[in-house]
Amino acid sequence: MIHAEQPFAIPTCTTEEMGYAEQLGKTRQGVDYWLSYAGPSQLFEATGDEAVKKGKHMFMKTQTCCSHEVATVPYVPVPGILFKKYKNAFKYNVEGVMQCWYFGNYPSMMSRAAGELAFMHDLPLASARAALASA
Repeated sequence: MIHAEQPFAIPTCTTEEMGYAEQLGKTRQGVDYWLSYAGPSQLFEATGDEAVKKGKHMFMKTQTCCSHEVATVPYVPVPGILFKKYKNAFKYNVEGVMQCWYFGNYPSMMSRAAGELAFMHDLPLASARAALASA
């Protein structure tokens, strides 16, 4: 629940929480963070809609380098999915992001890409990929 009368409280919501995606011919539900799913989930959208309605900004919590999907590698190279996560989140006045909160936050090409992509949300995907490749 988001209260407009709490001016310093900033809601934070996981972009993938309780989201559904089609993978290998099956519908799968991500119960928490999910690197392979761009989202946003219905829960994130509902929270975002409420924040916009109350005039609040919000933070997104999303996985950017690796997750329990494949925790044996330092990062999973999926900049296109990250780009879509940021692009989708900006519709809801997102002004901050928690990109990792346990393992997988090592400096890598994906943590750099995430930092760059966060500021390219207004570009088409092809232009963001080209800008990222030339960085």
